[in-house]
Amino acid sequence: MHASRYLVALLFLDTLGFIPSSVLSQESSKSTAERLIVGKWRHIALVRVLDGQTLAPQHFNGDTIAEFRTDGTWTVLGPNTKSTGTYRWVGTDQIEQVIIDSSLAIQVGSITVKQVRVDAERLNLIVMQRKEDMAKFMPPSTPGVLRPNEVTVTTIFARVP
Repeated sequence: MHASRYLVALLFLDTLGFIPSSVLSQESSKSTAERLIVGKWRHIALVRVLDGQTLAPQHFNGDTIAEFRTDGTWTVLGPNTKSTGTYRWVGTDQIEQVIIDSSLAIQVGSITVKQVRVDAERLNLIVMQRKEDMAKFMPPSTPGVLRPNEVTVTTIFARVP
């Protein structure tokens, strides 16, 4: 509700010539993504790119559901997982996600910035992790085993009707 009032105010000020059109288009696309992300989403796939090489997608049966709410909170519930936290927009296509509670204790308190690609039916959350970021969550490497320098993970969701 506040976002639509803000957009109406921007449109009014724009008609008077007070706001550059570039600002108005940024606000319009941001409010669209903010509106579209809200709701329940079924986790259907995960795609990893290791140092530029795309691995085969992992497909899921959709038992895990993510929900994004207008108050800036989110929840993920599945047969073997539960996470809750907050999110806030840090750009027109990025959110900062904080994990407040998780069935994986090591995740609690972690903060990630994710690129958001969303439309009415599909949500993709994309995060890029560097070697130093991954080291926080992975066990020490085995001698002789090389780890990637960069991993991009795209988590794919379908909207729950």
